[in-house]
Amino acid sequence: MPDPIPHESRPVRWWQRSDSLIGFSAIILSMCAVSVSIYQAHLMRVQQRMSVWPNVEVLLERGVSGYRLTAVNTGVGPARIGPVRVVVNEELVHSWAELWDRLGLGEEFTFNFGTIGGRVIPANGSVVIVNVPPEHAASIARTIQTFRVSMCYCSVFDECWLTGMNRLETDTDVCALPESERFKN
Repeated sequence: MPDPIPHESRPVRWWQRSDSLIGFSAIILSMCAVSVSIYQAHLMRVQQRMSVWPNVEVLLERGVSGYRLTAVNTGVGPARIGPVRVVVNEELVHSWAELWDRLGLGEEFTFNFGTIGGRVIPANGSVVIVNVPPEHAASIARTIQTFRVSMCYCSVFDECWLTGMNRLETDTDVCALPESERFKN
């Protein structure tokens, strides 16, 4: 019977060597650290975007001062307003004069209005788009029910949303509205 191989001369496999185990453990720990760093960077980008997230609501209010159409930013960051679309009786409206005509107010109507497209509304800020005085509120009460405003707005990171009266907010890649459908301030 041959002599068994002495212990010192047996081949040592890599997982049996302490320096190999330490090196392999270091590689695994490094890969875990890189993975955690990548995930943490992703979370930081998400938090950065959320820290300046705008939320624009279009409100039509009737009170003792008449009708008031307001764009309110209830978010935590500024909102850059893009193209605006105005519809009355399912027909596009392109200007203030056309809007007053569709609402039946005519040329003698005096009103307060503001520009909206292209503006920046700060966080917790608002813009009164139009204010119809109480003496004209009764004359437009029926028509105002068919009045709709929708607009696109973007955050400082160019993430954009569509919003409007009585409508849910939806994400969009860009604020694209054909020139023929845009309301001219």
